[in-house]
Amino acid sequence: MLSLHDKLLLENYLRRSINKMADKVTHTGIIDSIDGDCIHVRILQASACGACRIASHCNASDTREKYIDVKAPYASKHHVGESVVISTDGHTARRATVIAYVIPLVLMVLTLVLVLKFSHNEGMAALSGIGILIPYYFIVFLLRKKISSEVKFQLETDS
Repeated sequence: MLSLHDKLLLENYLRRSINKMADKVTHTGIIDSIDGDCIHVRILQASACGACRIASHCNASDTREKYIDVKAPYASKHHVGESVVISTDGHTARRATVIAYVIPLVLMVLTLVLVLKFSHNEGMAALSGIGILIPYYFIVFLLRKKISSEVKFQLETDS
């Protein structure tokens, strides 16, 4: 008998595999609380090997609980503890990936190369490459409301 945790991990793994073709990102979760038209959903985010039988004995597997807020005008139709599926389109997922990983990587590499070229000091280049992330993530922090207003999640009852 699988525990609720294992079932959620397995469902998330299967949905990701199926939805790669549909260009849609989904997660199975449980409604944690409801505030007006905002539904707070708890999901288990797992690494690709999180559903493996020996994952508990492996350092490569990683599972974390995350909370996602979904704006839903029909929030009263749902209840705390209900199992739901949250989804977003592939464009939104790709945009989040670019903001979180691609732009910082490009900034770090460019800074590293430019500082190394002009200063010939590897230590300064390395610190500058890491240091460039401070203003970048501060700007992302300042723009968090604008970014989150453009991210739309859909909520479906898990059946």
